[in-house]
Amino acid sequence: MSNGVAYKITSLKIPTNKILIWRIKERFETFDQLTDEDKKYYYPGYNYISTYLKDIGENVQMNRVKQYVGANQPKPWLPAIYCRSMMLWVVDTDQPGIFKFKCYRLVEDKASTTGYTAVPYKIPAGSYNFYMGFNGSRSQVNATFYLNGKKIPKCESGPIPSSTMKGSNHDRGGGGYSELYRDSRYDRDGSTDLGVVIFDKTEELEVTIEFTKGARGEMEPTTWCFRPTVDLY
Repeated sequence: MSNGVAYKITSLKIPTNKILIWRIKERFETFDQLTDEDKKYYYPGYNYISTYLKDIGENVQMNRVKQYVGANQPKPWLPAIYCRSMMLWVVDTDQPGIFKFKCYRLVEDKASTTGYTAVPYKIPAGSYNFYMGFNGSRSQVNATFYLNGKKIPKCESGPIPSSTMKGSNHDRGGGGYSELYRDSRYDRDGSTDLGVVIFDKTEELEVTIEFTKGARGEMEPTTWCFRPTVDLY
């Protein structure tokens, strides 16, 4: 070619961060759209007792998914988002509670009794920033996090203390922004920063939260999120 340089490309890396995957984020309010069968699969230990009481995990019970505040809509043109949290608590406060969930998304399914079917995420291997959002005032527990049975690096020296969990404000802060909208108080990754985690292979993902009573015995998760780091290709 004239006045130029031609290159033969034998290898090309495309950064996953912001190009292939913006983030993987879901809300716990989707629990109410699961069939009973899916609730048992995606939340191991789930057992319905009554409208306002279920076993969910080991030494953990649940009331319901509750909305505490109105729509989060800092600007009138932003789509309204509601902060709905799962109301959980440790039953025997002398023992840790074990809450597990498998990462999934909902797809519309007319044949389903709820109108939706859950599909498990298979998160590509690599490094991610891990965030969760909690209703902090009602999540003052000491929490240790595991991914597919392996303790996350941030918990190697001990659990996330109740004082840190208390500071969580759903997904109104923390990490990056949504792909479509940018506001410091709106649809962020999650206000509890759980550090960088690495997945060695692409597979389905189960998150375990082992928690003990801190200032309180309840824990109320709202969202979870994995955002690719700049090192993920």
